[in-house]
Amino acid sequence: MSRVYSFLKKNFCDNPWIILLSFFFLIKPYFLSVNPILNDISNIFMLLVGGGIYFLSFYKNKISRLQIAIFVFMGISLISTLFVSKDIVFWLKYFLQYSTISLYSEFLIKNNTDGFFKNLSILLGALIILNFITFLFFPEGIFSHEVLLLGYDNATIVLLLLGSMFIMFSSYYFYKKIKWWAWIPFLMNLITYYVRWSVGAMIGCIVLLIFFLFFYRKPKWTKILNLRTFYWVTFALFILIVVFGIQKYFSFIIVDVFHKNVTLTGRTLIWQRCFEQIRLHPIFGIGMMVYGERFDMIGIYHAHCNFLNVLLEIGFVGLLSYFYIWHLLIKSLLQNPQHKLVNFLNFTFLSYLVMTLIDVIDNSEVLFIFFNVAYFIPFILRKMEPEPVQKKILLVMDTGQPLPAVMGGAAETLADYYLEENAVFQSYVFDVFSTYHPAVKNLSLNSNVNHYYYINNRSLFFKFKRICKGVYQKITKRKLESVFSYELLHILEVENKRDYYDLVLIENTPSLILNLKKYVSAKYVLHLHNDLGNVRHWQNCFEMYDLVIPCSMFIANRVQEAYPKTRIANVYNGVNEKELLVYKKQREILRKKYGLAQDDIVFGFCGRVCADKGVKELVLAFKNLVKMNAHIKLVIAGNSFFKNSAHTPYICELQELAKGLEGSIIFTGYIEHEEIGQYYSLIDISMHPSIVNEACPLTVLEAQIMGVPIIATDSGGIPELVTKENAILISRANMVHDLEEMMQCLIDDEAKRKKMSKASMKNSKQYYLDVYVEHFYSTVRRVLDGR
Repeated sequence: MSRVYSFLKKNFCDNPWIILLSFFFLIKPYFLSVNPILNDISNIFMLLVGGGIYFLSFYKNKISRLQIAIFVFMGISLISTLFVSKDIVFWLKYFLQYSTISLYSEFLIKNNTDGFFKNLSILLGALIILNFITFLFFPEGIFSHEVLLLGYDNATIVLLLLGSMFIMFSSYYFYKKIKWWAWIPFLMNLITYYVRWSVGAMIGCIVLLIFFLFFYRKPKWTKILNLRTFYWVTFALFILIVVFGIQKYFSFIIVDVFHKNVTLTGRTLIWQRCFEQIRLHPIFGIGMMVYGERFDMIGIYHAHCNFLNVLLEIGFVGLLSYFYIWHLLIKSLLQNPQHKLVNFLNFTFLSYLVMTLIDVIDNSEVLFIFFNVAYFIPFILRKMEPEPVQKKILLVMDTGQPLPAVMGGAAETLADYYLEENAVFQSYVFDVFSTYHPAVKNLSLNSNVNHYYYINNRSLFFKFKRICKGVYQKITKRKLESVFSYELLHILEVENKRDYYDLVLIENTPSLILNLKKYVSAKYVLHLHNDLGNVRHWQNCFEMYDLVIPCSMFIANRVQEAYPKTRIANVYNGVNEKELLVYKKQREILRKKYGLAQDDIVFGFCGRVCADKGVKELVLAFKNLVKMNAHIKLVIAGNSFFKNSAHTPYICELQELAKGLEGSIIFTGYIEHEEIGQYYSLIDISMHPSIVNEACPLTVLEAQIMGVPIIATDSGGIPELVTKENAILISRANMVHDLEEMMQCLIDDEAKRKKMSKASMKNSKQYYLDVYVEHFYSTVRRVLDGR
């Protein structure tokens, strides 16, 4: 089978003559259907080509979501056909032709993009020129009245107009501009449709002329004028015109300008008959059948409106699947919204949508070709750029917060550190995936080496998929990976990056590898920031990684005990010391800002204000101390989770405990990370009363860099990060009593506080930013080098 696959791939992918002939018989120009012998020959060739393409697409390959959506769409039409029209032969011809041309387009785009555009442009150009020549010699029609070489006027709109746009698109793909010769097919079509006065086609041509005159060189307009807007606007027009018939209010335009009557040449009567049938078959429609048989059955052969024809043939279920196909295209186009080729596709689809509002749609093979071009446009745009020479890394962070760390987060901040370093030295090419947040909307993020992608968990489609996932898990009792990973794989699919990356770096969500490794061929590294009880993981997924990088030996030992086959290399976290130390000389100013006297002894807690962090125990200990030490203060900096987090019952409970001590206990709320040095310049002693096992808390490192003595619990990795000279560690068994005792000890002993401060600064140098980044990248390099 492998030899057969290699043989077929070599010919169908690389042989230009086979590519041309295959698309020729798949498109099946009208003149092939006129002669019975030619029709039979073309059907045989279509079967042979279809068999080869299906084998290539499914053997050793995974088809895209677009193809799955198209198969679902066609599968629904099969159900409709089986139960109503029963014309299975017609459905089979339709299914084989359109599914094969879609699969072949995808296969060529992935494996021979240049050959796809070059050969298909030649074929479409030849067909358009031949059609124009026969029009010049036989203006009234070559086979019968109004029938040109490629078919009836209206029926040829999609093939001819989209075909000419494909040639222009190919010109830009190869030359970064539309060459003069690429305009010839479009002008031929414009002349043909003007002379024949095909209103639908003329409207499509006018839309495209407006695009080239006003919007082609202004991709910034795609923020508004994109396929998402165009699609739903044209669907709204369908509701207004076809369903509610508002055109009767614009009869002066229809009659005087387009020389049509208010019924739009009888279309309104056709629509009424369609709605009669839709009321009888609303769920799955009447199915597919030969147009003559449909005319005999219901008195019409086509709905003369694309949306209505979908409703007529496959009902509301089919219409939903049709919407999903367009949803996939919209998602792909919105990934690079301001590129000229994306702008080009937006208006090409607008032209198609407008034309097919009130016209017959036939010869739609080129539409399915454009579906694939739009779906894989991120990959096509990447093909137009030079391939990077650096190693390529996929960075995935599914923590619910975005990168850069505009909403806070320790793991996010640490990722920012090595990404910022990479932006300067350009050692690797990073594709960074994280959760979308409006705060990143206006940031200028992408560089030559760092490319940011966002999964919008606020979108309706994301929430709908999450609901479907929950229902599926409840019914089947089977666990599914997050919707985040599902959306991530979609983006990688349209960029065709299955074999693109050298390394996949997953931040803190071990189970992501279960989905990614099925699709992305690369080495896998997990950067782990939490104890095993605090991360989402499934059994044995740790041992699938080429390396796990924990942030403390405590976490390393926990992983090794649970998953002994896991390869581990510890890298301690780091802190940007320059951001902190700039505030060291502002102590007096900042203390005045918060109403603190210069001789006050200030204890401080910084971090997430929640039960796990022991803040309540700290407040209780402080309340006992303040009765005997009026000159002490407590600053609590942070929020319940990240920036803009709501007040929780726990925070309200703390504020209730602090009543009457408003001048002594200060809640600052969330502090931006780049301003965190303000907090440390206020305090004299840093408190870390964590109840749970901490991995490698940044606050412990930051306190040392700022030369602040530390009182902390002996939880998790904290004992590794400090020394006996700069920190006092207590057990979690009797926290309130021990906190009170150690806090009083430091209140009474100024000399000890100063000695601990010097020890903190001395110990902190191993946690400087450059040390962390260098250690992290050297560890990653070992994996990339196979060591």
